[in-house]
Formats: sequence, structure tokens, C-alpha cells
Amino acid sequence: MNAATITTNTFQVSRGGTPVIGSVSYISLSHVAIFQPSVPLALNTVYAVTLITGIQTATGTPLSANVTWTFTTTSGIPVLADGMNIYYGDLHNHTSYSDGMGLPVDAFATARANGLDFFALTDHSQLLTDPEWQDTLNRADAATVDNAFVGLRGFEYTNLKGHVNVLDTATYVSHTDPNYDTFEKFYPWIGSQATAIGIFNHPIKTPLRDWNFNDWAFNAQATSRISLRGTPPYPANQYLLSLSTGWYLGAMGSADEHEIEWGRYRFMGIIAPQLTRTAVLDALRARRTFSIDDWRFGLAMRANGYWMGAIIPPASTISFTIVVVNQDPKALLTTLMLYDNGVLVSMVAPFTTDALYTWTPTIQGTPGHFYYVKAYHDNDIASPAAYTSPVWMADTTSFNHYLPMIQNNSVP
Repeated sequence: MNAATITTNTFQVSRGGTPVIGSVSYISLSHVAIFQPSVPLALNTVYAVTLITGIQTATGTPLSANVTWTFTTTSGIPVLADGMNIYYGDLHNHTSYSDGMGLPVDAFATARANGLDFFALTDHSQLLTDPEWQDTLNRADAATVDNAFVGLRGFEYTNLKGHVNVLDTATYVSHTDPNYDTFEKFYPWIGSQATAIGIFNHPIKTPLRDWNFNDWAFNAQATSRISLRGTPPYPANQYLLSLSTGWYLGAMGSADEHEIEWGRYRFMGIIAPQLTRTAVLDALRARRTFSIDDWRFGLAMRANGYWMGAIIPPASTISFTIVVVNQDPKALLTTLMLYDNGVLVSMVAPFTTDALYTWTPTIQGTPGHFYYVKAYHDNDIASPAAYTSPVWMADTTSFNHYLPMIQNNSVP
């Protein structure tokens, strides 16, 4: 597009016919136009956006006609218990600092413009330089605005047996360094990083790609730092294998973006009380996360009052509260399935387009077991399911006590 033709005269936002005052910018690399209102938009209000025919392509061709659409802002009232909110983001993205495109300044701006609440850049560490590492942090800090957008810096450790993203550390390490060229060497390092958040990326095991982390061999030094794992569309058996070997891993999805479409899709969400960097990182550490394959779908679970991701006390029964948030009036929630150690134990098929749906099953509790929910929606069984993070029921006789028994994410 011809950036000079995208202005407040040709990109207009209005409320009830009254223009909204703001500024307009255009990111040429990712072809994203941004309208920034001078003051926050009103809650629960319909706004109209109009693109005027004065907008031209780079070769001078104008829009053939004005284009108008509307959107409605949210009520601002939390839909979940305890004042919790759902925020959407992506924790796996690249720039030209490794094998992607563009610069961090482009990536953070594009991700926010595309509607993400939080966004991490995780360039491959073996390709990073120290100035690039610092610049990524500087750009993440500059992009972060409390209650609007959170930028995060991380790196991708790229081992032949699997890739791990690492967030919230002061330094980065690479598999090309002999000190960290195996997981047996990398795990002690990440375990020593007090604030690190590790993510097992795109797990799979095939003749061509053996990326399941040495068959998910458990490591006591790393388990308190690696808290998340990519879920399907990667093979579903890897989901269960990772949980069955002793890791405590929350569900998440990511774009693994290597081009310029940062933030165009949503693959994960978190449950947090507010949108700040501290709150986002706390939610990731507590595994209050879910994986999705839909822009307008949210999934949350509590078990005996504890949010998903928690390690809960032993109990003879577990009462679940599963909440589905559906922002698309045309999308159909077809099936919710509750699993105990990978075995289906309860299911409901609501076939509803309700904006908010709650399911409250109660099942027998077994110490040492883990529980999670899988959801299908959009009438497309071929689409990847959405997953909650599990909850784990502590077993005081055999449970691995490498993590606190009760995570700090329970109901007060």
C-alpha cells in the first residue's frame, strides 16, 4: 500500500456517526494499518470503521468503493471467577535476528495491531548476537503498556532432540556451545535460572524428526522451570507421554512465526487478573493456560476451586467448573471431554453458540492422577481440539515433590 494515502482522512473510526479522534500509522513490512484513539474507547459500545477510496496501492490503484464494518467493545467485566480475565497471545516467534523476517520493532507493533494481548520473540539462540539480544528486550519494554499489551523477550534452544523456548532470563545459551550441547547439560542451566519459564516446542517423534526430548526423560532440576508444552496439532500421543513421565506441563499453542504475520492467529490464552508483564509471567509459571485453534474461543477449568495448572490436595471427589467463552455467534461448541490420566471419564455435547457456557461435572479423585479437558468447536471435528492445562492431585506417598504441593493460584 501507499502509506502516504493511509491517514485519518481515509481511515476513520466513528461512534454513532461522531468521529473518534486519533492517529493513524502503517507498518509497511507487515502491511498493517493502525488507528490509535486519543482516549480509550467506551465499554460495551458499537463503533464503525470506514476505509475511504483515497487509499491507494503502491502502484496508485485506489479502493474501488468505501469499505465499512462495525465492532463492539467488551463490557470490561471479568467473565471468570475471582476477577480473572482471559488474555490471548503467542510465545513462539522469530525475526531476522535468526531465521525469520523483519525486526523486533516490527514484530511487536504488528502483534499488538493484530489483536494479541501478549507476545514473545524467541529467536534461535545459536544465531543471536548480544546486541540483538539486548535490542529485543529494549523493544519488548517499549511495546509494553499495562492493561493494553505485554511484550516478552526469550530465545529458542535448538537441540537435535527437541527445541525449548526460554522466557524471562538475563542471558541465553546455545546448543552450539559445548557446555550446553545436550539436554543433560541444558537442564541444570535452566534449573539454575530463578525466573526462567521453559516451553517444550512442537513435540513430535517420526523417522524424520525426533523432537520429543529423549522420550520425555524426566529431569528433577528442570521441572520447576519448564512449565509449558506445545499441544496438538502436534501428535496427541506426545501430550500424554509428557504428562505420564512426571513433567508438570501446561497446554499452549503457538504460530512459530518465521514470516511477517505476527499475531495474525490465536493459539493460546492465559487466565490472569490483569494485563501486566508480572501477571502474564505469573500465569505462565502457574500453568493457567489453554491451547486453541480459533480467534474467538476461550477455555478455563477449575477443580475443587483451584485453577487449571495447580497441584491440588488429595480428595475423594473432584468438582470441576469448566467455562467456555465463545465470541463468535456463528461458532458451535460441540463437545467437551474430561480426562483422568488420559482416559475419558465424562463428556457433554452442548451444541450451543452461547457466548458463555459452563459445565460442572463431578468425578472420583485419585491421588497421583492428572485431569484435563478437551473441547471441539466450529462444527469441524478435523480441526485441532482446544485443551486446558491439567490439574494434578497430589499423592503424599509417591507424588514427586519437586514443585510445591499447592501452587499459588487457588481460590482465596
